[in-house]
Amino acid sequence: MTPLSAAGTAARHPAFDIDMAGRPAPQPQETFELSKQPAEVQSLVEIADKGLAAKLGIDAAQVQPLSFEHVMFDNSSLGIPERGMGYADDMENGYSVHMKAGDKTYEFNARFGSNLGKYAELPADGQMCAYFAKGPNGIMVPAPAAWGPRIS
Repeated sequence: MTPLSAAGTAARHPAFDIDMAGRPAPQPQETFELSKQPAEVQSLVEIADKGLAAKLGIDAAQVQPLSFEHVMFDNSSLGIPERGMGYADDMENGYSVHMKAGDKTYEFNARFGSNLGKYAELPADGQMCAYFAKGPNGIMVPAPAAWGPRIS
């Protein structure tokens, strides 16, 4: 059920000005500047950055935030499905943070209201991955091609 405002229209999250009815969020900025984001977005990105740094065993200053976006995930995999796992088919209202550390790009996906989410190393070739596998330090990595086709 979509929350409604007093006027009877679909409610919007006040901090992010995001349509809670699942309509597409604004396109990410060409250059992401964390300091120009609302305080709530800054906080979520900093939590994701610090978590990635801890998992990689590096200083948080070595993690560069690339983007933040509102996402309606198709199911409880939060966009990072693991081969052989089952997921509830409920739409999940959440967010995605893309970060760079060294020469690798990472993604952190979580539900709104929760700092618990999933980290994944993204494929170097820019393709989307059909499945992920557990990698070192709890970061999901692209599964071998034999496990499923890559999709773009």
